[in-house]
Amino acid sequence: MSLLEPADIKDFDPADIVDREPEASRFQNLLEFATQRRILAVSDDSGWGKSTFLKKLRYLCEYKHNVPVALIPLEDFDDRPDEFELVSDIVDQLKRAGVPFPSFDRLNIARLLHDAGLFVDRLRGAVNAEAAVISGGQVAGSIFNIEHADNVGVPDWTDEANRQAKLLCLEAFLADLFETASKRTVVIILDNVEHTTEQLRRWVFKTLVSDRILANPDAEHKLIVVMAGEKLQPRLTSRFEDLARFDFISALGTWEPEDTARLFEVHGLNGLLPHQVIQLHGSIVAREVSLTSALAIAAIYTGGATWK
Repeated sequence: MSLLEPADIKDFDPADIVDREPEASRFQNLLEFATQRRILAVSDDSGWGKSTFLKKLRYLCEYKHNVPVALIPLEDFDDRPDEFELVSDIVDQLKRAGVPFPSFDRLNIARLLHDAGLFVDRLRGAVNAEAAVISGGQVAGSIFNIEHADNVGVPDWTDEANRQAKLLCLEAFLADLFETASKRTVVIILDNVEHTTEQLRRWVFKTLVSDRILANPDAEHKLIVVMAGEKLQPRLTSRFEDLARFDFISALGTWEPEDTARLFEVHGLNGLLPHQVIQLHGSIVAREVSLTSALAIAAIYTGGATWK
């Protein structure tokens, strides 16, 4: 089961998103593919609404643009820091939106059934269903040894065989993903990049972004990756020299007083006095308090109410 089932966002109301139209327009510009940019990086401190903004982007994909989208909160993988688990969640969400993953599904079913024979056959051909080379085959060849299978028989299933089978499934996922993205727009949104393990961060930065997106600047795919996190922009600019495929939102924009009042309203904090709203608005604009902190203060002002 995916981490983010539709039931988890059924109560999301886009009317509760205060402003953020300038930032949303940056994302919608990417969907027009007028430039080579394919990665939107949203960087800001904790408590400034990054996660809520990403839900808005998901809503725009699903209801305005009819674009398949997966929204993944990376902090949920602390107890299972496995690239395969991350990819499985992406597959679950995108399949519900109509994106097929035939090669991944075929190999993953074989993995679940401990069908070493299928992996040997896959390595023997070294291609997936779309005739794209599976580079992971060279890694897995030491376990699913083709010569051994031809002379002795299919090897037993072991923990190491399962690990190598997952590597082949990951390669099949990427092949399936970019096959679809060569024909239609696909969006993957990754939240809280700084709160995941280095193992998963490396897979995102190295395997997905560097090896698949940045390494092929002339590729005409329509995969958009959105990432959000604290201090994300300096993290990315220190890793990548070529930033032509990136669009950076270095901080979410500030609001007018009526926007701040609307923030309190949508969170059920309706008893604030005008001077309290003005005071909190000034603190938000000066970045003395985050949006989360402002809501907590407003709850105290309104008699200890719990904000939604």
